[in-house]
Amino acid sequence: MRTINKGFSDNSINRNYPKTLIRTFIVFAFIAVTSVMLFVNYGVYKVFQKETILEAEKDATRISTAIYELEQDFISTTDVGGNYTLGLAEDEFEEFDKRMRKYLSIFNAVKMKIFSLEGIIIYSTDHSIIGQNGIISDHASGEINEKLHRALLGEVVSKLEKKHNVWDLKQEKKFDLDIVETYVPIKLDKYHVVGSFELYLDISHHSKTQQDYLKTSIILTAIILAVILGFMFILLMRGVNRLNLISTHIQNTHQVHLSEQPMDDIDETHS
Repeated sequence: MRTINKGFSDNSINRNYPKTLIRTFIVFAFIAVTSVMLFVNYGVYKVFQKETILEAEKDATRISTAIYELEQDFISTTDVGGNYTLGLAEDEFEEFDKRMRKYLSIFNAVKMKIFSLEGIIIYSTDHSIIGQNGIISDHASGEINEKLHRALLGEVVSKLEKKHNVWDLKQEKKFDLDIVETYVPIKLDKYHVVGSFELYLDISHHSKTQQDYLKTSIILTAIILAVILGFMFILLMRGVNRLNLISTHIQNTHQVHLSEQPMDDIDETHS
């Protein structure tokens, strides 16, 4: 009879296989769902962020172009050698500043600077930095402002930054703003750069929209994955139930076969 009990023990071990299979499925399903949701939503976030920066860059370019066309006579001069340069007369500064603040407030611009070809700030909504060399981003170390340098070579350069506190056009302090900083070259023609604009556009409202999109994306992704995995789990359970039925049938058949044999034959079979 010992050999018969050993056979039952083996069958009991086999019965644990479906449970192990289910546990393995659940573990891998959890890992798969987590990975897919992370990658999908990170991808959605990066795509949305890139599109937001591109839109802000286009807006900054349009604003800069419009300002230059409207104010060209006030910010441009011709030097002794007949060269076209950027500059702003002191007696025109106050009126020019009022017009700039009016323009910029319409487009959610936090601040603006205008640089000459040499990188000198000829105008800024922050009056305290006018006249400084914008090419040098850190005067202590002499570090170069790479973005301005590229703009003065004719390239539009944008960067998304998180500003924890910013003074706006009304000299009011704003906190935790998402800002796209854009340098737009000022060109006389396709190849002749004479200076650069630097615009700070507040895109915090876009960030809120982005969060809404991400929440929607997370919910939809979770629903889709739940439906797919639920369907797969149903198929798995059907397979497990069928396997249990087959296993039970084989076990019962084996027991009937053993019960019909003389004891001596059983011992010889399992020896």
